[in-house]
Amino acid sequence: MTRAPSAAAPGPRIAALHAQGDRLRLVVVESAGAGAIRIVQAESFAKSDASALAVTLAASGAARLVRISASAACVCRVIELPDAGGPDVAGALALLAEAELPESAPEHRRGAGLLAFDAPGGGRRALLAAWTGDANAGIERPAPEIPESWTAEPAALLALLELAARAGATSGAALAADHETGSIGVAASGPGKVVVRALRESPRAAGWSKRLESRWNQTAAAAGISEKFAPPAPVEGFTFFIAEGTRAALADSIVGALPDERWLSDYGVALGAACLALRSGTGAGGLCGMTPAPIVPRRTPVQRLALTLARPATAVRVIAAGLILALLIPLGAQALRHTLLVSRSGGLNEQQSAEREQMLLAAFYQQLERRRWPMTKLMADLSGALPVGVTVESLRLEPGQRISVRGRSDSLDLVNQLQSRLNDSGVFAEVTIDRTQFGDNDVLEFDLSGRVGQPFAQAKGIEDFSTNTLARRLYGERADLIPASDAGSAPAPSGRAAGRDSAAPARSRAEPAAPSGASRAAEPPPAALSDDQIAAMDASTAMKEWTSRLRASKQPGLDETTKQRLAEEAEKCRARMQAARREGGSS
Repeated sequence: MTRAPSAAAPGPRIAALHAQGDRLRLVVVESAGAGAIRIVQAESFAKSDASALAVTLAASGAARLVRISASAACVCRVIELPDAGGPDVAGALALLAEAELPESAPEHRRGAGLLAFDAPGGGRRALLAAWTGDANAGIERPAPEIPESWTAEPAALLALLELAARAGATSGAALAADHETGSIGVAASGPGKVVVRALRESPRAAGWSKRLESRWNQTAAAAGISEKFAPPAPVEGFTFFIAEGTRAALADSIVGALPDERWLSDYGVALGAACLALRSGTGAGGLCGMTPAPIVPRRTPVQRLALTLARPATAVRVIAAGLILALLIPLGAQALRHTLLVSRSGGLNEQQSAEREQMLLAAFYQQLERRRWPMTKLMADLSGALPVGVTVESLRLEPGQRISVRGRSDSLDLVNQLQSRLNDSGVFAEVTIDRTQFGDNDVLEFDLSGRVGQPFAQAKGIEDFSTNTLARRLYGERADLIPASDAGSAPAPSGRAAGRDSAAPARSRAEPAAPSGASRAAEPPPAALSDDQIAAMDASTAMKEWTSRLRASKQPGLDETTKQRLAEEAEKCRARMQAARREGGSS
């Protein structure tokens, strides 16, 4: 009596790969509903043609690839169970497989699954299988992108008998043998009995056909089947034989015409493995869940950490390290805080010394504020801050009052520069421009006011006229030609104030004195300049030409025509110098 499983809805495709000598047999099937199957594809490949096999698998659309281990590398046992069902069946079968199968077979190479054959008394039958052979059976994994698992060859033969039983066959038998390796697998199901045998004989031994006949007859007799072994002669290479009643029942379980006997001889084992995997589903489990190597599950970082900490030795080390850190971290934080405080404060002694110095300096400043202002120093500081091109006409300095400066400048930029210098000097503060107005000859008149912030401080940013005199700044190297006898007639340098409340102007430039008699005789008059040449001059060049022609026009012995020319050119150069300064703001 058989128990047919419930009809499965059409599902994904399953591929099965069986090695037969130097050939690889590939079968792809899918469910056709109501317990029937449909053969989608069946092809044969040489073991050396792995690329063609990979391409075919990728194009087949298979959701899983099941490979078949030879019977000689397997251990199989059929056991009877009381009627059971539910989610606990898989766990119970795994425990039975661990207990019944050899200890040398690791967990990932064991499989167990219920059969469709009922046991006496309403129980169930199950098949336990263990794989002890090599890892790849002659070929590496052909399609890494497709999930792959293994099953035993006797389990594939038994799947064919189950398929025939669902079609109404009351008994059946199938055999698969490889003469090259001596592997023999036989499965038989008869009235009340299911027998599966996985055997290894001497490879290429004499009397191979007799050995196959003997194993078939023994297994058939144990299952209560009388059908004799009658394979095609001669028997060599790989042999597949199935009982006539079983082959006829298979035709009713396959959608479309069942291939001929020759096709079953090549693809029958692969067909049985594909049907077994199709019944188990696409997940690797049951009789189709064996793998060559253990499957390492992918775990999250948290799971890996939890497994690591679950080891007693690791847990002890982590606890010890945590206790040490719990003691050292507060101490280290306090030490770091102390170091930062010491580095920022500079130590208590240094801080107290700095406070004493600040108190002495404050007392010194208080004493200085009670004294009168150093008027001479302040006038010198103001004079040093004057840019070249600025003339002070009036200066008012009174202790406790705002200072007042009135003067003239060649440009507004020079007035702004004077204001900036006074504010940045450290002596004067809050200096502002009160008035600017252009007067005669386009000369800018201005008024400044401010206050004296620190009268005794050392002024910053003032001009040093001792290293670079005003005359040299105005006339360049020609200033060295002015004789010492004329020095008294030259005006004071720019920035020299007349004194407290003085209204006398301190001029920033003057007409150069005439050279001595010896110099007049030795220096020839300058060459004539055209109006275009004068118009192309900048302020500095025009000033130099104006100075040289003015000095040359005063030389004795020149005719009136030359003197007149030099005077006119000097006046034109002077006008050009003033115009260039207004245009470019340069001094």
